[in-house]
Amino acid sequence: MRSLTVEEVLQVWERGEGQSAAARALTLLAFARPEASRNALASATVGEREAAVLDLRIRIFGRELQLMDACPACGIAIEFAVDAASVLPDPAQVAPQAPSEAGPPTPSAAAPQVLELDGWRVVFRLPTAGDLLAVEKVAGLPLSAVRQQLLDRCVLQAETDGASVAATALPDAIQERLAATMEMLDPAADITIDLACSECRHAWRMPLDVPGLFWIELRSLARRLLSDVHELASRYGWSESEILGLSARRRRAYIERVWE
Repeated sequence: MRSLTVEEVLQVWERGEGQSAAARALTLLAFARPEASRNALASATVGEREAAVLDLRIRIFGRELQLMDACPACGIAIEFAVDAASVLPDPAQVAPQAPSEAGPPTPSAAAPQVLELDGWRVVFRLPTAGDLLAVEKVAGLPLSAVRQQLLDRCVLQAETDGASVAATALPDAIQERLAATMEMLDPAADITIDLACSECRHAWRMPLDVPGLFWIELRSLARRLLSDVHELASRYGWSESEILGLSARRRRAYIERVWE
């Protein structure tokens, strides 16, 4: 699979600038999977989205991720690097299903899964990139209400003792087990990194926002390219396409006049 050209980097930046987080993640996914239709992109599971965007990030910037977090206990800042290829869950180490609780995993988010527990039967599907975009558009709601909106979208049927029940009326224990089952079936949807503080020894898990992190790096690259275009166009009168057609080394050479 190929990387992005410098022209495509600017296209991503142009589309993504000003978008919401979920919309921008879909934009990144579209460039990671250029062959996919809009419906296919929106139907990708959250884990599929994260994996595809991370793969594109590796193709552009390499495998090293430079990260930073603050210890929740003592507040000290921790800077560290990780191998981007290692942050995704290993499919071989993920339990395929919990006995008598869920159907076999499937790569299709639309395929129904079943959770049966304590007299409850819940038919559900996995959350998708489109679901996250839809619930994000519900402005002004607290996080708990947004989660309920997502639950309502993903639960296809819920019943106990033969009576149907609304998704939002499921008991807390069933909702928690349902969330755990979804995570098991789509483990890359919630990527975390285990950390330990060198000062106070506190251990915690840092969530990794793959699209958000990638966007920061991509926007920085796009701004450098735009700066190069402005500098060289002002100095030599070249067009944007002519400047972007130069290698990064040649652009730097013209800007810094390193041959003198």
